[in-house]
Amino acid sequence: NQVFVYRSEPGQRLSDVREKLQTIFPHSILLDPTTNIEEHHRRSTSQYVQVQVVQPISDEKARFGNRNIPEAILQ
Repeated sequence: NQVFVYRSEPGQRLSDVREKLQTIFPHSILLDPTTNIEEHHRRSTSQYVQVQVVQPISDEKARFGNRNIPEAILQ
């Protein structure tokens, strides 16, 4: 079981990310984002891919102190 966070291009659709993952992992089973991962999924020899949208949470003050950082870098 592995978790990866992929940062897509601005404006890229979730369906495009799913399609790309299906080409990278052609034998994988794509799970719906709302599907609970059950024990039989974990024990299976099959490969599952579940794609969900996440939003970054950043604390710029802790990261950069009081330095003036351009907005383009913070994105």
